[in-house]
Amino acid sequence: EEFVEKIVQSERGQLLAERLKAPLSDSIEPVKGEKEFTKQFHNSWWKSTQLVFQREALLWWRDKYQLKARIIQDVVMGIVVGTVFWQVQVSFSTIYIYVSP
Repeated sequence: EEFVEKIVQSERGQLLAERLKAPLSDSIEPVKGEKEFTKQFHNSWWKSTQLVFQREALLWWRDKYQLKARIIQDVVMGIVVGTVFWQVQVSFSTIYIYVSP
């Protein structure tokens, strides 16, 4: 509260209060012609996608616990799926029968 009182009593604070109380001028016109100010989004969709991927990769790399857990999870899943289909006798003709319409 003391800080707010000091600002309100200061010359700069009083000037700011006057400018805030004054009505907004109607003579303000939108900026025209500048491409930077007329586009809705500054980055293209490709640049935005690239930035998101870079951000996610950085977050993924910084979290060492999650990185180790993900590698262990992938190895375990590989072993489980590998043992399910280990020594399965399948020929191309058998696959063709199941896949053909």
